[in-house]
Amino acid sequence: MDSEKPLPVRQLFLICAVRFAEPISFSIHVPFIYFMVRDFHVGKDTDIGYYVSLITSAFAISQLASAMPIGMISDRIGRRPVVLLGLAVGIISSISFGLSKTYAWALCTKILSGLLDNNIAVLKSMVSELSMGYSETQRARAFSMLQVVFGLGGIVGASLGGYLSEPVRKYPAVFGRGGPITDFLTEFPYFLPCFVASCIATVGWIAGFLLLEETLIRKKESLISQQEDEEGGEEERLLTEEAESGYQTFGANNDQSNLDPKPSSASFRDALTPAVIAVCVTYGLAAYQNVFYDELFPTWSATDRDTGGLGLNSNEIGTALSFAGMVTLFVQFFMYHRLTGWLGTVRLFRASLLLSIFVFGLQGCVRYLHSGDDDGKWLLFAGLLLSIGLKTLCQTVAMTGSIILVNNAAPRMDALGAINAFSQCCSSAMRALGPASSGYIYSSTIAAVWLPFVIRAHLSWILLGCVAAVTFVVSMQLNPAKYLSRRKE
Repeated sequence: MDSEKPLPVRQLFLICAVRFAEPISFSIHVPFIYFMVRDFHVGKDTDIGYYVSLITSAFAISQLASAMPIGMISDRIGRRPVVLLGLAVGIISSISFGLSKTYAWALCTKILSGLLDNNIAVLKSMVSELSMGYSETQRARAFSMLQVVFGLGGIVGASLGGYLSEPVRKYPAVFGRGGPITDFLTEFPYFLPCFVASCIATVGWIAGFLLLEETLIRKKESLISQQEDEEGGEEERLLTEEAESGYQTFGANNDQSNLDPKPSSASFRDALTPAVIAVCVTYGLAAYQNVFYDELFPTWSATDRDTGGLGLNSNEIGTALSFAGMVTLFVQFFMYHRLTGWLGTVRLFRASLLLSIFVFGLQGCVRYLHSGDDDGKWLLFAGLLLSIGLKTLCQTVAMTGSIILVNNAAPRMDALGAINAFSQCCSSAMRALGPASSGYIYSSTIAAVWLPFVIRAHLSWILLGCVAAVTFVVSMQLNPAKYLSRRKE
């Protein structure tokens, strides 16, 4: 039985090793970005949230622009070279971001990273190709691994960004002894975490270069084998000869007409069925509320209490984000596949979106757990960890479910990379809109002194709860029959 067949764990592990670098690169700046932008002196303190959101939005807009071309290129030349190129660019951009001395430089490095280090859709396609023909629970496990490394990367990235930024000030006994290293880290206080992140990504690139296999060719071999089973006699022999000939010319004469058919724009349009479009729209909305929260949380946490925030420092923000990463790991390792087997992918997806409404709407109430004295700060932090833990539970389930539903809905395997790229475009569009709207809404509300303080302190979170409500309503329109996992006969 398919359910008893083991997953290709080795290749899934290598894909996850490559995937591990991106959440580190994306999250490493979160604990210190508020302070980094503040040090650039680009505007008033009340405008910092706006400038912070522009950096994240620029990254997402760049991903939006490059997602479709990269996905369709991977359908033609293969997944592996595209992934390795993107990871190499990510290494360079991470180091460059750490060397930022101006706001414009930091913005440009994020744009470069978004344009070329855009492997998410390609890696989803690789996991889908490796897990095709397995049970729904096994596919859930396979896709959960991507989210596991995303959570682990979030832990590492947030920890590095929170604890290694401004090392001369934080650790004078180690980095404050004078000399060229002290001078360098004083001039570039946010370089150290970015450098460590690039070293981790380099290890992933080397592992991918040496051991990662091309899943696009693997899938085509599987399709040829399936055709051989369905066709008999002379047709089977002819197909076998053609397949062998195709693989010989792939290595010798570079004639890939039989092996690697290039999907036309018409075939891609055919692959964008109503079921694919519907789940991609829902995925985009889920991504919007997720990135809105992720952008709002560090700015809100770092903002002074008398302005409506929590008044936390970068270490405390990094600890909270690291805890969120650990929750992601726990959910993916121990909960998601079991919940999928119990409720099914669609119902579990909807349940997570429903719970998100209440989690977002009540997030702002955490600040009432602290009256301002240091003795009671532990209660504030406990409430903060509880709220971010619930948010992480909901969003981990929602984002993993979205990825599985997109791949289950794909009617054509020869356009899987393009379909995942289309879903990534929907996600990237919302990830661009999310930070911009989050920063604008938060900066506008805390500066609107004509509003009562209690409204200014909660309005951003209430609006996010409304977005979650809309996302849940849209998810109720999905037809579960259109999103069943594909099984080999």
